[in-house]
Amino acid sequence: MRRSQYQIEDTETLIELLNECKIMRVAMIDGETPYIVPVNYAYELSEGILTMYFHCAIEGRKIDILKKNKNVCFELDGRFELVMGKDACSTSCKYASIIGSGKAESIDDVKGKTSALSLIMEQQTGKPVNDFPEAALAKTAVFLIRSKDFTGKTR
Repeated sequence: MRRSQYQIEDTETLIELLNECKIMRVAMIDGETPYIVPVNYAYELSEGILTMYFHCAIEGRKIDILKKNKNVCFELDGRFELVMGKDACSTSCKYASIIGSGKAESIDDVKGKTSALSLIMEQQTGKPVNDFPEAALAKTAVFLIRSKDFTGKTR
């Protein structure tokens, strides 16, 4: 990180930001073309490893890309506040963000999918849900990204 004075050092602040945000952007490489998509997410943070979960349809561009290249980058941000300056060049903003990378791994077993989707529902709604219809699970792809090299930044 170029401006290390903005780095989020404490785990508690990272967890607060992870809990506040609702959308994560997942960046992929489609051949030679970058591709980024916003997704709902959930997370687990344990022993310095941030595991991010997301879901999508079982077919489409994301799935096609991830079958070819599982390397991804993710980003989430919040706490945006415009800080007006005396002129355009001195105008700035306050924010907080987390960026990391890893490999998108498909979760294919029913128990794993149900667990990840329950975490996503709890992240998004504040309430865990554990009863997903089999038909819905069959039409839903679920992925995890384990990241050891994530960083948080706030200004």
